[in-house]
Amino acid sequence: MTYDDNTRLAHYKGGSVLVRGGMTVTAAEIRAWLKDGEDSSLDHAFADGNVKIVQVTPERTRTGIADHSEYYAADGKIILKGAAPEFVDSVKGMTRGAVITYFSNDDRMVVEGEQKTPAKSKILRKKVVQ
Repeated sequence: MTYDDNTRLAHYKGGSVLVRGGMTVTAAEIRAWLKDGEDSSLDHAFADGNVKIVQVTPERTRTGIADHSEYYAADGKIILKGAAPEFVDSVKGMTRGAVITYFSNDDRMVVEGEQKTPAKSKILRKKVVQ
């Protein structure tokens, strides 16, 4: 790990793990920028190489995989792209696309496909209890 106080950038190489609340990011390389000022909390982070993001809550588990991801802490925005990104929600189902943007603060997703490879989703049906 190297850290540059001028840019407030922590650069992790050689297999990296970032843990934030109920979310764990693993990748070959993670670059994390800290907020300006005396506060050392995370502003945003980029991960590259075999990226896997796992968010666990009591209700569900969400897993995103891609070659590159970006995370913006203020709005809980996660962007997945490269190497056929995939997002799996244990309750709602699976989505694939060229670029997947997930907003964890308000449980919202935007998926972009490519001209010859449209985005795909497999939605899980709710089980009816009688």
